[in-house]
Amino acid sequence: MSASRHDQIQEFFFWDTDGPGANPIGRYQLVSLATPAEVAAAIASGQVPGNIAFGDVCVRTPLSGGVAARPVLGVTGASGWSLGQPSADLIPVHVDGVALVQFNAAVVPAAGTILTAVATETRTSQQTPFTNNFDMLIPMDARVAVTYRLCLAGELAIVPASGGANVPYYPLGVLLDTPTAKYDILRVDMTRVPRVMYA
Repeated sequence: MSASRHDQIQEFFFWDTDGPGANPIGRYQLVSLATPAEVAAAIASGQVPGNIAFGDVCVRTPLSGGVAARPVLGVTGASGWSLGQPSADLIPVHVDGVALVQFNAAVVPAAGTILTAVATETRTSQQTPFTNNFDMLIPMDARVAVTYRLCLAGELAIVPASGGANVPYYPLGVLLDTPTAKYDILRVDMTRVPRVMYA
């Protein structure tokens, strides 16, 4: 991965909004800031630092119509347990610069394509692990089947609005490589696009 003077990594707690609030997220996945309601749900889980607040918690980027439904905060730099587990982790999130991102499929995006979140998936520690996602080669807990949360990147296909209000789109960044297979992990430059675009 090439270096960038704009690289910035911050730490956030992850909250599993899609399951029982206990599942970890994988590395190289897209995340967004949790809403106040989601933070409240994390607090209600009972396994939360006492001073947790909006801005401290991220969630797997939610989708609507196959694209990100809210601004993308960044990309996870490691796997980590969700709030709701006694061992909840602070997860590093790449919020600016050049980051490695896992892709949904080789759907012809070439270098220079603008990307967003396009697919959410789960992957258990008992399934064949990703050979290119090293965090997932080692089970979080070998005694139980752990379900990882994934949010994968793909091309941001902006559809111009024919009338009415403008439609917001939430890009991640610009692809620096070209995927050849589903689940490829490639470089994305997050400094080249705004956090919201309109059509």
